[in-house]
Amino acid sequence: MKHNTDFTVTAHTGCMFTAMNSLESIKKAVEFGADITEFDLNFTRDNSPVLSHNPPAGNEVTLENAFELLSHYPELKINIDIKSDKNLGVILPLAKKYSLENRIFLTGVDSGFVDSVKKDTDGIDYYLNFFPNRFKIHSKKYIDYVVRTVKESGAIGLNTNFRFASKHLVSSLQKNGLLVSLWTANTPKQMKKSMSMNPDNITTKDVKTLVELKKK
Repeated sequence: MKHNTDFTVTAHTGCMFTAMNSLESIKKAVEFGADITEFDLNFTRDNSPVLSHNPPAGNEVTLENAFELLSHYPELKINIDIKSDKNLGVILPLAKKYSLENRIFLTGVDSGFVDSVKKDTDGIDYYLNFFPNRFKIHSKKYIDYVVRTVKESGAIGLNTNFRFASKHLVSSLQKNGLLVSLWTANTPKQMKKSMSMNPDNITTKDVKTLVELKKK
């Protein structure tokens, strides 16, 4: 089976056995050749932005810490996976402080976050997080609905688990000018399945293996 090799590799936070939402995870993304590093964004009680999947406990890496580190890796794009919309307006000014504004984009943007993202992020690109119905993804009518949903959200594309996608769905989105990012393919079998659908991006914790498969 012929696989698309023209996709970007995103290093999921905690890649290569590092701690989730750590600076070490970002460093490993660079070391193993990822195109993009991903981390979660949340907010403390005083609305300070930190890297955290769950409500912050008080010892998290700050978004500024992460941006300062990323300013030293100009080749790496930055996927900020939002877990809260409490204070999204802080992202762009902080990114500009470190000259990162052209390297960032958002995921984690489900239908409940779209309005806040449009209002508070000053035009930062974002993917729509959406879970297509696995039993309908071969139906043209349903695929048209998914395409319409993503386009109407204002997103640049769809971000979904690879288990909820199909080659037909991916190609239909792409034909409508939309990107497709699949997560999180962590085993060679999952990676090959994702690659067979020809997405624009695949997210993984095992960056080393996916980069090697892409080269092959």
